[in-house]
Amino acid sequence: MANVIVSALLLAREVQKTTEAVRKYSKQPYINHPLRVMAKISCHDKLPTEIEIAAAILHDVHEDPPYISLERIASEVHPQVARYVESLTNPSLKYLRADGTYPKEWPRRRRKELDFDHIASCDYWTQTIKAYDR
Repeated sequence: MANVIVSALLLAREVQKTTEAVRKYSKQPYINHPLRVMAKISCHDKLPTEIEIAAAILHDVHEDPPYISLERIASEVHPQVARYVESLTNPSLKYLRADGTYPKEWPRRRRKELDFDHIASCDYWTQTIKAYDR
């Protein structure tokens, strides 16, 4: 298997190239955000492994278009990176409709509570990556 970090960077770059993706609010190129999270994790007091660094790079690719599958992340990068990405994906997104709206019974406050409760139950590195993601 190729270097996990390099594989993650290549996949993130592919997402950028295929979609010319930009962040919703800042309109910055998609790739800037995961690279910032990767840089923050890399300098964290508790040294991350290449698995955590790769997860930081790919933390949004399963929930943002073009929606890279966990299976692809597992096969092209590393199975543990795919598990981290799955944990980093907000569970409230399961209720998102194809038109980009949520059912009436899922107001923003309820979705955020669900997402917060989920991350509170996750391991140290998932919580740390999510904190740097904010």
